[in-house]
Amino acid sequence: YDVIVVGEVDSKFFDEQDIGAFRQFVSRGGGLILIDGPTDRLRELATFGWKDFFPIEFQGVRGRRQQASSFAITDVGRREGLMGIGNEKIDEWFSNPMRLPRSVRQTKLKADAEVWAEVKTDAQTLPLAVARSLGSGRILYLASDETWRFRFREADKIYGRFWTTIIEAMTPPPFLANTPYASLATDQLEYAAGDLVTVRARLRDPDGSPASGSAVEAIIESEDTTIRRVPMRLVDRERGQYEATIQGLDAANYSLRLSASGFRQDTLDVETPFWVSSSLSSELNEVGADVVTLKEITEATGGITLNESDADSILDRLKPLSAGRRITTDYPIWSSFPWFGAIMMLLTLEWLLRKKASLA
Repeated sequence: YDVIVVGEVDSKFFDEQDIGAFRQFVSRGGGLILIDGPTDRLRELATFGWKDFFPIEFQGVRGRRQQASSFAITDVGRREGLMGIGNEKIDEWFSNPMRLPRSVRQTKLKADAEVWAEVKTDAQTLPLAVARSLGSGRILYLASDETWRFRFREADKIYGRFWTTIIEAMTPPPFLANTPYASLATDQLEYAAGDLVTVRARLRDPDGSPASGSAVEAIIESEDTTIRRVPMRLVDRERGQYEATIQGLDAANYSLRLSASGFRQDTLDVETPFWVSSSLSSELNEVGADVVTLKEITEATGGITLNESDADSILDRLKPLSAGRRITTDYPIWSSFPWFGAIMMLLTLEWLLRKKASLA
């Protein structure tokens, strides 16, 4: 599993061995989501032996919860990609009180807690989604089990986006090769000559906590010969994740290994292959939208670039261009008094001329 979701489960279903298994799962990079509800089961779990898992401490009277009057994504939550939209859209979606949780737990944040989303009540601001790191993994606590209210008159538009971005943020990045101490991957398996190869690695101590203080190298080999050793930089201290880019590899079959200070080489027994070809099959051509080029075109022409997730805003953006009205009216000229007068004058003039010429 990548992520485990625990709701209001009775503590009698967990023993010390289960708690150890959960701790090992998270510390080695897994995600754990704890959803609080009205029966205080999670509060019982915290006293039973799960206290270290929670990024919060329970406060207030048992069973007492508060109703939300507004919902907001914090800067941390926005950085994690929660909802993936701006504050204006959030305010619009949650302006309807029927979409707000009516039962939110009052809690106190621990020192290492990060608030991703919060709600306001009549008296105070309460954290709704709170995260913390445990080893190489993450734990997220939701102070309410009423996110189903996000579906009011919108089905999965809001609810689906909320949970999709939550799971994405909690899911560890995929690696092709894994051992208890190291994980290793490239961003592709096959490259064309001259392509940039991105290498990702993650290191863990024996207890599963991230190892972020090592000097790490990516070792590229071909036919049992070391071709290149590339230093890797630390990109995520909380998960012990390193990254490097490699360019200029000739067409060949390669294997990738790791070397890290503080680790015996036999503990880093992780290896993954990749291939560099002189030319790739047309089936592997990138056929998706070239967002960079599209943005350059729109900026040069004074337009904007939108993707399919912005479809709802297109009509609003077009309104100023079509706000006026064009009215077409058919009006017979013979129904106009000035035209009637002009015609009568011409007829009278003709009659006078004909009479003068003795033609009348």
